[in-house]
Amino acid sequence: MSRLVALTSIVVACEHSPSPPSSVSPTTETDSPTSTATSPIQEARCEVDETVQKECTAGVAALVGSTFYGELQLALDEATDGATVWVCPGTWPAQLLLHDRDLSVVAVDPTPNATILTAQSDGRAVTVIHSRLVLQGLTLVEGAPPRAPGSSAALFAEEDDVDAGGGLLAHSSIVEIRCSTFRDNHAAHGGGLWADWSALLLDDVTFADNQADLGGGANISASGRLTPAEPTSLEPVPSLAIDDSTFVHNLAREDGAGLWLDGYATLSGSHFEGNEASPDDFGNGGALHAELHGTLGLMDTWFVVNEAHSGGAASVSFRQGATLTVSGGGFTGNTAVSGAAVLGWIYAKSPTTPYPQVRLEEVEVTGNVAATGGAALEGWSFAEVLGLQLVDVDLGDATNDNTPDDVSWNGTFHNGTGATTLTLP
Repeated sequence: MSRLVALTSIVVACEHSPSPPSSVSPTTETDSPTSTATSPIQEARCEVDETVQKECTAGVAALVGSTFYGELQLALDEATDGATVWVCPGTWPAQLLLHDRDLSVVAVDPTPNATILTAQSDGRAVTVIHSRLVLQGLTLVEGAPPRAPGSSAALFAEEDDVDAGGGLLAHSSIVEIRCSTFRDNHAAHGGGLWADWSALLLDDVTFADNQADLGGGANISASGRLTPAEPTSLEPVPSLAIDDSTFVHNLAREDGAGLWLDGYATLSGSHFEGNEASPDDFGNGGALHAELHGTLGLMDTWFVVNEAHSGGAASVSFRQGATLTVSGGGFTGNTAVSGAAVLGWIYAKSPTTPYPQVRLEEVEVTGNVAATGGAALEGWSFAEVLGLQLVDVDLGDATNDNTPDDVSWNGTFHNGTGATTLTLP
């Protein structure tokens, strides 16, 4: 199967057994709350290429075939489409650009922090425009997007989107990222990663200590908000799949500290912990904020001690009959003024589409605390019904109950104990 076909028809078919939450260690010392429970860190499935590693002598930044390079951008420029650019261990200055390219950029040693691309807080680490890219085993740090005239802003349809993607920006591209880390990156939109009109697969990727207004860890428009800025033979089907990935201690000054999503997506076997979306200034979605147009599927994914003003773990704005489906995993120890675990709402009626729906099955929702309303789940609408279905959902007991109420949904309150099955309205 070609890379184009594989990535433009992303389907997560892996099955993961639910894991009890356990504590994820932050990459740096922070004031984030300490959890009594955290999920396991996924073991890296990428391995050191010992054969290529022997070629990584002093001063060699990258290899393409039998050619050695001291500068990464030169290696990218001279590599033919379809080639693999091997990046040697070390810390390399990087403000890389791929435009109309098809390349794999792979760390010889994918061990966390062994192969670092640093933008040195003076630009974006990687910019991907109208390209196919496989990025594997790299750590992207200290990225801040360019703002000056003459920068990559000229490649965009809208100049105001330049302050986006401190670590990596993808526009109208097909991008697969594996066994990689985005750490200490900053931007207005998507501190670690920003993507638009693109097909993305994130597998075993960590977002830690990134900051932004919207989407501290990542800001991804899976539905495509922009049309391509220029004619191109590359026309990705916008899609997003996130598998076995971690979002920890990211900060949003507004919404979506871990992940801000516009569109639809599938998340599987992932973990959000200690993310914070402006809890004192009406921030939404401590871990995740979604402007949902289709289906958001969360499978065996944990949300632990995240914080926001609304939707401590997740806030979802439903449109056009959208659906949130959660199976396995759980929400524990999250805090907010309202909707400590999940907050959902609808602003406008869509008479030609089904009512938006929220469905949770075999999910743990315990120990979440809200100042008002539903600590576990809160849903409301200005115009139409927002449906809720719970199937064998653990709402806790006296030792780990949600406070004050488990569910506040369209004006109906519900408190349960242990496994709960419920349909509202």
